[in-house]
Parts: sequence; C-alpha cells; structure tokens
Amino acid sequence: MAQVSRAERLAAGDESLQARRLRQRMALAQRLLDPLPRPLQPRGWQEQSLWTALRWGGAGLLIALWLHR
Repeated sequence: MAQVSRAERLAAGDESLQARRLRQRMALAQRLLDPLPRPLQPRGWQEQSLWTALRWGGAGLLIALWLHR
C-alpha cells in the first residue's frame, strides 16, 4: 500500500532513479496480478497443478509437499 501511495504522488516528468525503480516495481506487480489471457489459462487440474508448482516452486513447494504427507 505504501508503494502505491508513493507511486500516486510521483510527478509525471520525474525521471530520478527512485521514480524509475518505483515505476518498474508497480509495472511488475501489475503484470503479476493480471489474469492470464484465455488461450494461456490452464484447462485441466494437471495444468493448474503444474503452473501453481512453477509459480510457488522452490523451497515453498518442498515445504508444502512435506506438510501434505
């Protein structure tokens, strides 16, 4: 929330390093939160599981699998 309020206060012509980084973080967050286009959305539970594993993979996936047992 703090990042959003900082981004709203940015001047349109602000080209400082902090402003550029803040805009990059906001663009990345927007891309991560936007839903996938219809052709790229997983159709079955196998595809859904694969994409969920890829998205949350790594240590979190290992912990989830360990806890699921």
